[in-house]
Amino acid sequence: MTRDIDVAIVGGGLVGSALARWLADGGARVLVLDAGSPASAVPGTHLRNVPACRADRSFYYDLVRAHLRPASVPLPKESPLGPPMPEGHGLNAEQRSGRNMPAARVTNVLGGMGALWNCVTPRLDEWRGISEAEYARAEEALAVGLEGSAGSRRQEAILDALGPPAQAAPLAGRRDRWTGPAEILGDGIPVLSQHAVRKLIHRGSRVVEAEAVALDSGEVTTIAAETFVVAAGGIRTPALLAASGIGSDALGRYLYDHPLAYGQLVLRGEGFAGDPDPFVIVPMGESQPWHALLLCDSYDASVLEGRIDDSLLVGLYWYTLMEPRRENRIVFGRATDSVGLPQATFEYALEQADRDRLQAALEDLRAAGALLGTFLPTRPPQILSAGSSMHLLGTTRTGETDDGESVVDPTGRVWGFENLYLGGLGVVPCATATNPTLGVCAFAARTADRILGR
Repeated sequence: MTRDIDVAIVGGGLVGSALARWLADGGARVLVLDAGSPASAVPGTHLRNVPACRADRSFYYDLVRAHLRPASVPLPKESPLGPPMPEGHGLNAEQRSGRNMPAARVTNVLGGMGALWNCVTPRLDEWRGISEAEYARAEEALAVGLEGSAGSRRQEAILDALGPPAQAAPLAGRRDRWTGPAEILGDGIPVLSQHAVRKLIHRGSRVVEAEAVALDSGEVTTIAAETFVVAAGGIRTPALLAASGIGSDALGRYLYDHPLAYGQLVLRGEGFAGDPDPFVIVPMGESQPWHALLLCDSYDASVLEGRIDDSLLVGLYWYTLMEPRRENRIVFGRATDSVGLPQATFEYALEQADRDRLQAALEDLRAAGALLGTFLPTRPPQILSAGSSMHLLGTTRTGETDDGESVVDPTGRVWGFENLYLGGLGVVPCATATNPTLGVCAFAARTADRILGR
C-alpha cells in the first residue's frame, strides 16, 4: 500500500507534532508515522492528563518509569546459571560497560518522550541564532506560560529560601491540560501508529519512499511523499539514517548529555493540601555552569509506606554543562532494537573538566537542599549515571557548512539531500545545560518555513 502525500514525518513526539501542525496549517498534506503504541484513551496525550494519573501522583510516575526502556545493556558472554539472553532489543554484545550511558532510555509509547516529559520549557539561550519569532511560535504551539504552578505555596517557599536567580519555571500547558503531542497536533492530521519506519529509499539527492513495518503483523507499507522529516529522538533518528545509508561520518558523533546531580528532600512546612505542584528553575550562569530544576517528583512508595506526606517531597536536579566532543558517539551495529532499527552502541566518556563541573554542581545542590529541608536517606545528594538527563544531544547536529562535522544545515535539511529534514534533540550543536525542548521546537519552526518555501 502506498500513500501519496506532501510531507511524511517520522516520529510523533513534540517536534514532529509541531512540524505537522505548522505544515498542515500552511496547506501541506501531512502524514505522521510513529512506532509507538497508545498509552491512553487519547493517543499521544501527556500522561498527566489521564484521570488516574491526576488522582494518584505515584501512579503517574510508575507509568513513566514503565514506558522507559534501556537503550543499550552490555550482554555478558557467559553466566553460571545458563546461557545469556539473545542479543537485540537493547541487549548489546558490542557495548563496553566503561563507555556506556547506562541510564539512556528509549520509549515505545505513541508520542515518545513528549507523552512523559516534565513540561519545563525555558528558552535555550546558549543556542545562538534562534530568533524571537521562532521562540514565540514554539511557545504558542506548546502553550507555554506560568499558569501550571501559579499560586503554589510550596513554590513560593522554595523561591523565598533560594532567592534570586531562582524563578518559577515556564511550563507547557496548564494544570488541567498539560501539553503532549496530541495537544499540539490537534485534529485533522492522520497518524499511523505502531508502524516503524526502518528504511528511507533514496535516489540521488532525494528520498522517494519510506518503508514502514506494522509491528503487530509485519506488513510493509510504502510511503511516497515530496518531503520527508525524521524527528524520532537522539538515538532512533541517526539509527534510521544509518539503516538507510544516509549521512556523513558526523552521524552519531558529538554525542553529549547533561551530567546530572540529584537529591530528594522533605520540604520544611505543612498545610500544603490542594496546593499546585511547584516548578522552580535556577538558570545557568557564568559562575555556575549548570541549570537547576526543583519539582515534585517520583518516589518509592514501598519504602515510604505513607509515612511522609508526598506533597512535601521535592526532587532537585542539577543539569551540568558538557562540551560536545567528536569522539563521543553512537555506533549502530548488526543487532536491532525493539522496533527493528539498528542497535545503538555508546562510546561516551567525561573529561576532567566535565567531572569538575559535575562535582561543583553536586556541592551547590547540597547547599541549596540545606536551605529547603531534609534529604531522604534513600535519595541523598548524588551523581546519577550517564544518560539520566534523558537529553541525548548532538548526534545529528546542525552546522553552517558541509564540512563533515555536521549532519544538517541551519534549516534542518540533511547535507546532500533536497527533501530530507531532521528535527529533535540531535540537531543541537552547542554546549548547554538547559532543557532543550523549547529550543528544538523553535528550530523546527524554521524547518517548517523552509519546507513551505517561506
